[in-house]
Amino acid sequence: MALKSRQFAHDQRLRACLVSQQAHIAPGAAGTYVTKIQEALILLDGVRIDPHEIVHLQYGPSTARAVLAYKTKRRIINHSYQASPDDIVGEMTIAALDDEMLVDERGSGGAGHRAAINAGSASIGAGSRRSPPRDSEYEADSAGSYYQNVCRTLVEDGRPDWMVTARSHHLRWIICQEGLNIAVNGTFDPKYWDAVSPHGGTAPSPPPTWCGIFATWIWAKKANLSVEWGLVNSNSSSNGPYRTSASSRIQTSNEKRFIAPGDIVVQPAGNHHLLVLAVAADHGKAFVIAGNEGAGVPTDQTVVHRRHYDMHPVTHFYSVDSYRWPQWNYGTNFDGHRP
Repeated sequence: MALKSRQFAHDQRLRACLVSQQAHIAPGAAGTYVTKIQEALILLDGVRIDPHEIVHLQYGPSTARAVLAYKTKRRIINHSYQASPDDIVGEMTIAALDDEMLVDERGSGGAGHRAAINAGSASIGAGSRRSPPRDSEYEADSAGSYYQNVCRTLVEDGRPDWMVTARSHHLRWIICQEGLNIAVNGTFDPKYWDAVSPHGGTAPSPPPTWCGIFATWIWAKKANLSVEWGLVNSNSSSNGPYRTSASSRIQTSNEKRFIAPGDIVVQPAGNHHLLVLAVAADHGKAFVIAGNEGAGVPTDQTVVHRRHYDMHPVTHFYSVDSYRWPQWNYGTNFDGHRP
């Protein structure tokens, strides 16, 4: 007997839960395996889980209530020793979750899945799907839709100013850790030009406006994404980030409620690009890192952390999701192509 869904199959702790009573998962547990259970409950039943438990990977009271509701709805009871469902994830529960997640991954997710993504909000822009596709790299913290659900919960709980950070040890977290560890106040470094195509190599002097080049450099050279900044010519920074060797730019998004840590946001004044390290639940503010900040020519401008960046001027963004799944975006895409 084995777990079959991509959500659970590779998690050793959950595999043990399927075959051993001693490995049952109960309130008080903590770890990434708890996150995977929470994610499944959100996707399948549209439940509300306390963001504190989500952020800290905890099997707390709201997770326990969600498990109990899931088991009660499906009458998951071990009649050999109990007369009613409990709030523990054991062999029967993880098997049921796994079966439903496998169906969801095969593209037949039902109303519960849709409710988890869209509850309390308008639908995503025309032509968009409701949730990103799943692949072997999918984790609970990967999708902007997941963060949108966390942010919405915080706002409804009266905590719109809470800053939402990336979940630990996955792609968005790696991007943000690199952004946090970069020394600020430095001016343009020629190494940023390594992220530029097709004019990589020796950077021009003076450089063009380099905020987008810098943000793409973090994606490419620090977080090891296969991405590069496409130039119109060596004297212009305009165009945007591309997957390596792709002819079309990474899709843009304009549904701002899906901005999440690790995304690159764009404000129209100066076509300024900034990398989001954390975002307020109401998306009014963000903690960002940006290059090409300050007065004067690009040579004089610097790298800065801005802890209370006003998100209202942002018009569109490049989601990490659109890098991972090239056909995916949130809202309207502004097409871009290599010159």
